[in-house]
Amino acid sequence: MITIGYSTRESNPIFQEYLKKSAGNPKVQIIEKVNNGEKNLSQVYNEIISESKYDIVVLCHDDIYFDTNNWAQKLEKLFKRNQDFGIIGVAGTTELPKSGMWWEDRTKMFGIVNHENNGKKWESRYSDSLQNSLKEVVIVDGVFISINKNKIKNNFDESVDGFHFYDVNFCFKNFLENVKIGVTTNIRLTHKSIGETNNSWEINRVKFSKNYSSNLPKKIILNNLVDTDILYFSDLENTNDYSFEICNHLNEKNSLTLISPNNVNTNKIKFLNINSSPGYRLGDGKWMVNTQNGPQPSKENMFYKIYEPKVDLIIFDNSKFFNVIQNLYPNSKKILYVKNLNSFDINLVDIEKIDKIVFNDESIYNTISIINNFKNINFSILKDLENYESELLNIINSYGNIKNKKIKILTGFSNKGGSTTSFINLTNEFNNNGYDCTLYGPDKWHLNKCKSGLSHELKLDKNDVLICHFIELPQRPLVYKVILSCHEKNLYKVSEKRQFWDTAVFLNEAHREYHSDYNGDFTIIPNLKENLKFINKPDKDLIAGIIGSIDENKQTHTSIKRALDDGCEFVYIFGGINDQGYYKNFVSPLLSDKVIHKGHVENKQEIYDMIGRVYQSSISECASLVKDECHLTGTKFFGNTSTNHLVSELSNTDILNKWKELIEF
Repeated sequence: MITIGYSTRESNPIFQEYLKKSAGNPKVQIIEKVNNGEKNLSQVYNEIISESKYDIVVLCHDDIYFDTNNWAQKLEKLFKRNQDFGIIGVAGTTELPKSGMWWEDRTKMFGIVNHENNGKKWESRYSDSLQNSLKEVVIVDGVFISINKNKIKNNFDESVDGFHFYDVNFCFKNFLENVKIGVTTNIRLTHKSIGETNNSWEINRVKFSKNYSSNLPKKIILNNLVDTDILYFSDLENTNDYSFEICNHLNEKNSLTLISPNNVNTNKIKFLNINSSPGYRLGDGKWMVNTQNGPQPSKENMFYKIYEPKVDLIIFDNSKFFNVIQNLYPNSKKILYVKNLNSFDINLVDIEKIDKIVFNDESIYNTISIINNFKNINFSILKDLENYESELLNIINSYGNIKNKKIKILTGFSNKGGSTTSFINLTNEFNNNGYDCTLYGPDKWHLNKCKSGLSHELKLDKNDVLICHFIELPQRPLVYKVILSCHEKNLYKVSEKRQFWDTAVFLNEAHREYHSDYNGDFTIIPNLKENLKFINKPDKDLIAGIIGSIDENKQTHTSIKRALDDGCEFVYIFGGINDQGYYKNFVSPLLSDKVIHKGHVENKQEIYDMIGRVYQSSISECASLVKDECHLTGTKFFGNTSTNHLVSELSNTDILNKWKELIEF
């Protein structure tokens, strides 16, 4: 049983009875809230949740009607079959951009919703039908939100004014606490509105994007090879064809759709006739197309784009499909699988536009290559006939699995210091989680601490992800993605640099604010935390530590004086000397039997076990690693205005996931 609630300007008994009838159960609980602006929609929806008798609660607009009969039973089945989901809607997105405008990238949207206005009705098809499945998304649209009260972690945020952005805020807060959100196409409805935005919507959007700037953009990370569709074009006629076995294997870990001119009865694999290829519909001279001159009959045998298809990889086992594939999906990667001599015709394909050709055995390749005089083609020959399926899958996976791409970090400074330490930690974290990462730098201090090399040893491949730090490049390298990871303030003013990167990473909000003149794409990802233990040490309260390189920027001598002025019994200095002149003139005169320079100490736990407090007086500091380490070890921290940033509450898993999202794992 379910509860259905809505907000309305005046009581509508007819709508209440309609909801019971369309739901297919007169015993559903209806909660109508008459509200003329006295309360915001979040307050109203929280009241409905509080008053609801049942675990499943539907919150919907009052200007809808359902195109699906007995939809309540379908919804209950969806929640029963998908017990790990807490929120289900009819439209949503797998990626929420920095703007918070969830429909900004239509290719990331899923769902099917009808609209009606001024006597006209049309279908907004954001994706193909999901059949009985749910598509996991980041948020769903507020026209229809259903929840399982036992699974959500947050109610609606009542600080969201008015009647806009309540849905995005509610979903995103729950998403961040690992509540699974899904879209269904099994429930169809018509919204009697065109869904326009207004000034109130914009105000709430700006507020949301600012409040969640450190969490955006956010997208679904799947354990699939790719978070997009694989299309398999085949002329197979039944499930005994071994192409069907390949599809079965691929479908175990991927979202695969089988496309064929023949009608094939498939159970687990999604099947579409070639005339209904994803994103397109074939004209038949009957159904109408909206044109500048008004609705016109579609032209027979002409494909019309209905929505932007989401396709990364296409496999086809007959060259006759090439022309259709190239016209519909020109930017998708393509693999031609040549099963036999009859399936290949050189006159039907443009070899240069196929990423790889896979021949079922060497005899097929030899025959075809002699006839067609192949040159400079990217091909593979299956050699193990008994295990051809696994061999073919490995080839296909190499095109879909971004884990095969390598991460290369290039820094302009790899000597002792906080930034070098953070990049060493990041490199090790990537490699420990199965992602190939190498740190390159001009100095040698980093070489034995992670997978590493010197700057001149760096060689780039088009599939690499390049993370750059404290360096300027004349132009963007020809790689998969370039990320600028900034750890500086005045030493590297991002807005003054010639942009060679795709996106930038700042360490915290204060760091981003310093570089506010930079208007390009960015995200905020803090440094990884050290594996340190919290120790209660009241007996060491007056033993101070000064941690970090010794130079003018760190103002080591100022920290010494502050510690002594506060009555510290001992002051230990941990760090290498970066500036000999500064050390001689300002630090050395302060050394005594109470102020001791211990040099660079590798074991950080050993450092924090010796001291009860730390002083830091840097002129410029973006994100103090030392401050984070003090927080972890229970050590008092005495900083200055340069270290007033908040300590990140994110775990290393959270931080790695933010990097994975950015790199598109």
